[in-house]
Amino acid sequence: MAALGLVSGAARAGACDSTACALVTRGAGGALPRHALRIDLSFRYADQTRPFVGSEPAADVVRPKVDFEHGLMLAGYHREVGGRERFLQCDLAYGLSSRATAILSLPLFTQRAYDISHGGSFAQNTDTQGFGDLLLGVQYGLLSGPEHRLAARAGVKLPTGDFKLINPYDHSINDPTIQPGTGSVDFVGAADFSRLGLLGLDWTVSGSYQRNTTNDIGYRFGDDAIASLTLARPVVGKLAGSFQVKYWHEGRNQFLDRPVPSTGATILYLTPGLRVAMPALMTVYGFVQVPAYRYVNEAQLTPKVAVLFGVSKTF
Repeated sequence: MAALGLVSGAARAGACDSTACALVTRGAGGALPRHALRIDLSFRYADQTRPFVGSEPAADVVRPKVDFEHGLMLAGYHREVGGRERFLQCDLAYGLSSRATAILSLPLFTQRAYDISHGGSFAQNTDTQGFGDLLLGVQYGLLSGPEHRLAARAGVKLPTGDFKLINPYDHSINDPTIQPGTGSVDFVGAADFSRLGLLGLDWTVSGSYQRNTTNDIGYRFGDDAIASLTLARPVVGKLAGSFQVKYWHEGRNQFLDRPVPSTGATILYLTPGLRVAMPALMTVYGFVQVPAYRYVNEAQLTPKVAVLFGVSKTF
């Protein structure tokens, strides 16, 4: 499962990093005054249509099947032609004190639709959807000054999403990477440092790491690490722009302590974005995420582009 990077307000990141998560940002959005509540509703769409082998484009993506019922991995089971992913997410943040903020991230709707070919000719559309895995966390401001800000975060991801949806083709448990949930309890740590007003820009360096555990059917997603640099500045009036360079690495998945082929990747993203400050402490924002470099283990579909837009309101 991709890392749940908890990124601060000046550096609110763009879309997701892999086919196995809802959003890379999980509702930090900066410190809140005590008893203040922020609600952030966002929608993301990702086009998963670029086949790669290692760091090179590929003609085909042939992936194995994890046979949970018999404890096996079946090599070359199907060919993935293309995919589309959609996510609707609600992130809540509540100010516990001037430094501490509680975070609740609710993946309200997760949909992954993939075109799959069996036997070289039979085409199947696999469409999984449902509520995803929620995240509970806390943010603490270690440094909050007029020019420098440092925040640390910790969270736990709970297995609230379905992870045993059935594939109508063979009536077995579907591929874990396209399920709404993972079935595992996972742990997240993150931090970011911001330098405001340097050369007319706000600079933010962020990092996060997610440690994943094994679910009750023996599957474990690889751990995730993210590092990013974001530059932001006002453009005109209430309109502000940002540009982010983000490195994401996902380890190889495991089934019954054995490595799963065609899992694990490293991607470098470029993410331009815009946000508009509205009346009554409301913000509207949008981001476009484009991979600049990809490396995947064996053959996998990778994102062509992803877009994210949403609205945030503080009470």
